[in-house]
Amino acid sequence: MVTWSARLPGAPPLVRRYLGCGLLPQAGVTVGLVLMARTGGDPQIYQLLLNAVLGAVIINELLAPPLVRYALLRAGEGVEK
Repeated sequence: MVTWSARLPGAPPLVRRYLGCGLLPQAGVTVGLVLMARTGGDPQIYQLLLNAVLGAVIINELLAPPLVRYALLRAGEGVEK
């Protein structure tokens, strides 16, 4: 799906190849969506959902920065120190 949506505006093949890794930090938005779900439903299910999402986001936020750096460098869009 990411490759197709990058092809539509004419992104180069190298950028299309590494675009998925570059979008990983967007997972933080998920926390806001879970907090919005707090208003209705069973509180036990909400707590389980909140814990699962927060655990996944924490892991994602630890892994995403090095993967984004890798993707930017491989796509020729970043500068290596």
